[in-house]
Amino acid sequence: MRKLVGLLLACLSLALAPHARAQSPSSVLAPSSTAWGRFEPGAWSRLKIVIETIAPDGAVSDMSTSLQTTTLVSIGDSSVELKVDAKVDVAGKTFDAPSQTVRQLFGGQSVKATAEVKLQALGDGHVTIEGKQIPCQIEQAEIVEKAGRTQAKIYYSATQYPHVLRTEVTTTDDRGETTSQSTGEVIALDMPYRTLAGETRHVAVWQETARKSKGAIERSLTLRSGEIPGGVVARWSKELDAEGHLVRRSTLELIDFGTEPAAP
Repeated sequence: MRKLVGLLLACLSLALAPHARAQSPSSVLAPSSTAWGRFEPGAWSRLKIVIETIAPDGAVSDMSTSLQTTTLVSIGDSSVELKVDAKVDVAGKTFDAPSQTVRQLFGGQSVKATAEVKLQALGDGHVTIEGKQIPCQIEQAEIVEKAGRTQAKIYYSATQYPHVLRTEVTTTDDRGETTSQSTGEVIALDMPYRTLAGETRHVAVWQETARKSKGAIERSLTLRSGEIPGGVVARWSKELDAEGHLVRRSTLELIDFGTEPAAP
């Protein structure tokens, strides 16, 4: 159960981490083109998250459900500050998870308090979505910590939602050995989707594959909409071990949102 709670809290933070250094450099990504930066402080979204741990025989051995409310606190030159509150149900017991203040780079990467952030413009490039070639600017974000570093290449379009159209991320430990690699990209545009909060007709489908240490692989699909603070409408993911056995799966669904301050 402790392991499941730890996984749940990690999911609740949406892979975000505590404050970035105030002197982080400016990003080539315009705040108005990012998932949170397009909104004013006080905007919020509420998500329902279900995480299942799968036993070797294929049965569900543990399950947790949570309601997470994320509120935009402030917008900087290269990142946003968010406040995350959650109610968690594990093994029939409900509790309030500790409130977190977290920071996320415009490209979507998490940043810890002790990290050094370096941003570099790499020039022009392009991505292809549904047979259409879309010009992009490429930015590289390097996040350096004592435990290692993360290097992310972000393909950004100022005109095509969801603006961050592809990411390539590599994480290494303090010995320089690769601990994870992931590639995420938009694979479809302008898809319709109805949520509990209403219908949106301009949803982008984001596909991501992460290869972790010891051969584990996580695959996910995320629906993103510019109408929603944070952009996330729904997400499905599964994690496989080195032998290809399903060990964990999760679902995430938008419950409600607001573009002005509101009590959770």
